[in-house]
Amino acid sequence: MMRRGLIIAACLAASCSPSGEDNDSADSPGGPKPAITVVTVASRGGTCSYLWNQEPITEQGIGGKSVAAIGEAIDGAGGIENLMNAETVQLRLEGAPDVPYSCTGPALRQLGRAGLVDVVLKPAGGSGQKASFITDSPPGGPVAIVRLTKGGLSWDGRPVDRAGLLERAQAEAANRPPVDLVVSPAEDSGFMELHDALATIRLGGMEAILSGCAGTSGPIRESGPIC
Repeated sequence: MMRRGLIIAACLAASCSPSGEDNDSADSPGGPKPAITVVTVASRGGTCSYLWNQEPITEQGIGGKSVAAIGEAIDGAGGIENLMNAETVQLRLEGAPDVPYSCTGPALRQLGRAGLVDVVLKPAGGSGQKASFITDSPPGGPVAIVRLTKGGLSWDGRPVDRAGLLERAQAEAANRPPVDLVVSPAEDSGFMELHDALATIRLGGMEAILSGCAGTSGPIRESGPIC
């Protein structure tokens, strides 16, 4: 059975930005522009730090704030059944391009645990790119894994560059049904590397699921092949 938070998050996702790029400048259909909650990640000397709308917050606090934001959206809409047509909360993760996944991963894991279906990633100098989470269970069908390391990419264990990633995504998108594509960043992979990989996969006609393996952001399938 899906958790209540996931049902809520599905409604939130349906009324936020369109698939792919962030939509900061556009009003939501039939209503005012949704409020944007910004979680900022930084890394200094191997220590991660986080801000929630410019206020310092702990990794665990991100999860609590996310749950509260979902609850406020429901209350403001007068119930979950009205949420699709109401002003909602958009979550966006920001940081320097080189912030490692050992810092962004735990923040993303907290957002996923709160019940959010997706979040917009926006490294400094980059466009917004949507990252989707595994929800209650891992994909049930065939899975292809794109691994990110610092300066490197692989598709099911075979090294690829960005052009090769695009080619593989385009080829897989033509299959019916395509495989579930999981992006698995290593701790040392940068924020911009994750952003660019998601953008390339989307350009190839596919949507990827984020399953992190860094810090406390371990995958749902703890003993499976995703990490």
